Order: sequence, then structure tokens, then C-alpha cells
Amino acid sequence: MKKSFSDQIEEYLSFFKAQKEAGLLIFDFAEDQKEAEDLLSANKFVVASDWRETLTALKNSQSVALCLAKKLSPEVYSVMAQYADRAGEIQIMNPETMILEQVEFEPQESHLLILAQKDILREIENKFNIKDKVGLIEIIE
Repeated sequence: MKKSFSDQIEEYLSFFKAQKEAGLLIFDFAEDQKEAEDLLSANKFVVASDWRETLTALKNSQSVALCLAKKLSPEVYSVMAQYADRAGEIQIMNPETMILEQVEFEPQESHLLILAQKDILREIENKFNIKDKVGLIEIIE
């Protein structure tokens, strides 16, 4: 028997929250991703679309659902890479102010979950290797 959409997300979260690595949820359709965003928001995730929102949430000890867009900024990629490599600290050069911004967080409390549509992820992966920067990956159908 096929699990419901919300059951798939809940099951994924039960494993994901026990890990320190970022996670990746992949969707076929924008509507599915939006539904997942709503479910994650109900599970106390901050839904973010850029590096500033992500850093603010991590700094405030909140988990983040980072939604990838077709054009991935170097700063968003840097957040994902540093979350994977620097265990509790992220530094980003703010491109507008040219000031280095640093955030320290506890990876067991502040999780980074990346959300992407399959076609957008495929396009991004031509430039940036996202799958190497995450732990648990799930395709939600």
C-alpha cells in the first residue's frame, strides 16, 4: 500500500532529525513542494528562499526548509556546503555590504532541509553538486 504524501514527509523527518547533515527532498511538481512547505511549517521549520533567511533561522536555533530556485546564488550554495563541512558555523560574505557575516548554531537543534523540484535540481546540478553536500535524500512522489 502506498503511503500518503504527509506520511512520506513525516517518515522522512523521523530519520532526518536524528542526523547532523543537511537533507534533500525532491518533488516532481511545484504543488507537491508547496504542500511539503506547509507540512514543514506546521512542524516548526522556517521556510526560506535565500541565504539571509536561512542564516537568521539557524542563528535563532530554528530548523530551515530551504527552497531552491532555478538560479542558485553562490551564497545559498555556500550555506549548504558549509553546513555540511563546518559543523555549527557558517560564514558568508554579504555581496551587498561586503561584510563577513558569521553564524554559529547547534546542528542537532537547527536542521537544514533542502527542497527542490526534480527539473530545477537537475539544472542546478549542472553547476553545483548539491547531492554531495547532503545526507539523507528522498524523492517524494
